[in-house]
Amino acid sequence: PNYHDQIGLFTQPADDFKPFGPWNEYAGNPVIPHGPEGSFDEWHLLDCAAVKGPDGTVYVYYKGRMKNDNGSMDPTSCIGVAYSTDGGYTFAKKEGPWKKPGGPSDAVYHDGKFYIFCGPRVYVTEDPLSYEKSTMYKILDLGDGPSEFDRASIWGSMVFRLDGIDKWFLAYQGMSIRNDFPDRFHVAYSDDLLNWTKVKNDQPLYGRGSAGEWDQGGMWCPEIIEHEGMLYLYYEGWGYKGHVKDRNAPYFGGNSSIGVAYASKKDFLRWCGLIE
Repeated sequence: PNYHDQIGLFTQPADDFKPFGPWNEYAGNPVIPHGPEGSFDEWHLLDCAAVKGPDGTVYVYYKGRMKNDNGSMDPTSCIGVAYSTDGGYTFAKKEGPWKKPGGPSDAVYHDGKFYIFCGPRVYVTEDPLSYEKSTMYKILDLGDGPSEFDRASIWGSMVFRLDGIDKWFLAYQGMSIRNDFPDRFHVAYSDDLLNWTKVKNDQPLYGRGSAGEWDQGGMWCPEIIEHEGMLYLYYEGWGYKGHVKDRNAPYFGGNSSIGVAYASKKDFLRWCGLIE
């Protein structure tokens, strides 16, 4: 009855990076705990998006959930923000929500501005602690993904760059029949972080596991990094190994785990249609 989702930290040495781990859990976890009773994040903290500002301060935007008066989880979520001046180990929270309602997916600092991505929208501001000073832009429309798989919802927009490629890329999750429990990822690209073009390829970037696999249910948060000519996709997958009566039923009796998939940089760019 006292379960809380909170935000923790895992690390490994950057000069000896191993994409498949091991990752070391920080002894001080959670680095951002749930708030006190009555606060907007008293129950759960989800969907964290970290960005480093020009002075080295790390800002983490996250989805906060609170309780209703009857003790159940309030379906309305807020965006909170916490900040750290020691590289992401010790955080202070901005008092109150950054935005209500809402939930973040990624954050980028570029050319003097912070871009806080929230699914198909982005909020642009020079002040990372102020939603009021931000400007909102719609960046993705429903539909047009492979087989219209994203006609019902678009979320989990995670932004990345590739060495030697003068474009921004955005990996996202989509659904065709409901708002959550997506089964695949796709990609869009941009020159300016505001105008995005979906990859015109009927093959999804990546799909959930086959029936019986650990990630046979839903999948979220496609975070992609480049390392030595390869791309590594870290994601949250839901499920468990074995038979499931209906693997399309949201949050059937399984659990979340972190998975990783990989592809060569060249194969990815071919899939995007950006090289021959």
